[in-house]
Amino acid sequence: MAPRALVTDELPDRLLFRPLATVLVRGLVHTPITPNQITIVSALFGVASGAALATRHTYVFTILIGIMLTLDCADGQLARLRGGGDIWGRIADGIADYLTAISFHVGLIIWLVTDFGWTQGLLWGVGAGVSMAWSAYLMDKVKRRYRGDVDDVEAVQRAHDEAHGIKRFFIGAVLPYASGVSHGIPIEDRDAYRERVRPAVAFWLWLGPTTHYAVAAILIAFDRPMLYAQVAVIGFNVLTLIAILWLHRLESSPRP
Repeated sequence: MAPRALVTDELPDRLLFRPLATVLVRGLVHTPITPNQITIVSALFGVASGAALATRHTYVFTILIGIMLTLDCADGQLARLRGGGDIWGRIADGIADYLTAISFHVGLIIWLVTDFGWTQGLLWGVGAGVSMAWSAYLMDKVKRRYRGDVDDVEAVQRAHDEAHGIKRFFIGAVLPYASGVSHGIPIEDRDAYRERVRPAVAFWLWLGPTTHYAVAAILIAFDRPMLYAQVAVIGFNVLTLIAILWLHRLESSPRP
């Protein structure tokens, strides 16, 4: 019997952003546009979405974050169609994710502080940012362990050592993350492990940054940024704790 396909995309990516990216990439594959250029444009849209949020342009924010998420899928798809990406592509993608997340949460904090004051605005805004970072980091680690990915952390370290100035700074910001998500206990029987933990991994796929952004886009379109922050801090963290316990239980269960 053929092995099951490994599904590791979040639901919003599977249903919306990756299909849109596929259409876009078909039009770009025979052009001079590179995956790294798409990544840069993705970061620009991500930063712009944060500015739209700070200035309460809710529908503009929703459109910009949707474009960013589509481009975030498209750069990898284009790289794979052209034979695979390189270490610089992965570094650029990580930096783009950082810039988008920071811009989004700065915009969110500005809105919350304006409406609810410094204490509540900072508490819920920063809490939402920490919650997204925590769940995204853990989900990425779970996905890589499930797929059997092995990041070349040494290549990232070499790129950092050879770079200078702002480039070295940005690679240094990505290096601890790359090292952390790649660390784990070796798995002897990958297929058996995948079968055992598949339900928990499917649950994890509801907890990543794309899902955070999708929920934010919906709630902010109705002028409810505080509700999103509360969902991020309370709802997503509760679900993340459930996912951690569930995965640990499956990983600790006797092998069939």
